[in-house]
Amino acid sequence: MEQTALFYLGSRLNHSCESNSHYTGNRIPGKGCHVALTPIEEGALITTNYLGDDAMMSTPMRRWVLSSQKLFHCECTRCMRPDETRVVPCPGCHPRVSNGGSWTLPPDLDIEGARYISPSRAADEWYCEGCARTWNADAVFPGVGELSGMDMENRVERVVYNLNKELDANVETSYSQICELLQLAAGVLGMRHWATVKMLDIQTQFLIGTPGDNRLQLEENSQTMWAFCGTAHVPPSYLLTSFLCTPTVLASDGGDVKSEILTRALVCRAMLVSEDFQATDTSVLQRRFYVPLHVSIAAAHLTKAAEEAMSSGKTGEAVHLYHGALLLEPQNAQILSKWAAALREQGRLSEADSIAIHCEQISQLRVSCE
Repeated sequence: MEQTALFYLGSRLNHSCESNSHYTGNRIPGKGCHVALTPIEEGALITTNYLGDDAMMSTPMRRWVLSSQKLFHCECTRCMRPDETRVVPCPGCHPRVSNGGSWTLPPDLDIEGARYISPSRAADEWYCEGCARTWNADAVFPGVGELSGMDMENRVERVVYNLNKELDANVETSYSQICELLQLAAGVLGMRHWATVKMLDIQTQFLIGTPGDNRLQLEENSQTMWAFCGTAHVPPSYLLTSFLCTPTVLASDGGDVKSEILTRALVCRAMLVSEDFQATDTSVLQRRFYVPLHVSIAAAHLTKAAEEAMSSGKTGEAVHLYHGALLLEPQNAQILSKWAAALREQGRLSEADSIAIHCEQISQLRVSCE
């Protein structure tokens, strides 16, 4: 039975597409609470996320949903940054090809080796350092017929958004329809655009519940989605089901599960702040990290994985891994310091400064207690 409630304090929290708290009704039986996702200084504004998993979408889509449903135009810190969820291969370095009367990305494009560009904050302009050229949306996104590039992007985004809502409402959709829309999104928007990644998420959830040898596809989808989370500054918890269930499915046939896939599941489990981390869990993570999941072992594993990601130049992935470790051990000054350094490397200076201050306060408190 569906239930609704009006919370006296919770209803006063402002929205941010990159909120510092998360609401849950599952953490404490019979009570709702807001759990801090990052250190919050005394007197700082506590924000929450009105969009749920839809916060993984592009800035235009998030603003469209918030404007139509909540009646305001969002200007949070994330909305004012360059939009990394609309990253596409440069049309100069990777020319589009003719495909049945329309133009699409080359089908043999190397996802990892491609030169990606993202739009500036002030306008829909993509600058490529490789070819030193600036592109508008009509050049970046191939138009079809009378549809401009911007119109085509917007249409694909809304089709993906509506499909996701239909699936949430248990509207039946065939696998062929999912694959067809995935192919369209990948051809028009590329594999690092949020709409394509969302279609990979939808495909993954379909394959998770479908018998058959889907190992290769699940592993490829996991890698692409994880890379997106790192480059787009999107928490992997927005793709929670795919990351959590993939290792369990891969292990069901007795085969090995790659360590990086386990790590992605573990960081999502750490970010699942609606539940106690050490609650009983029947996933493959139990067999890897003991039963129940041990906080200190998990935090150490995520910290090590983050350090390896930093040394490989994958700063965005390291940020998520350090964040997961910190949610497990929120008073660990060493993890805080490393997380701040990773954020600083990403150019997120205000967040890094705030965390560094919190880290110093923890260190001083420990000194005074000794």
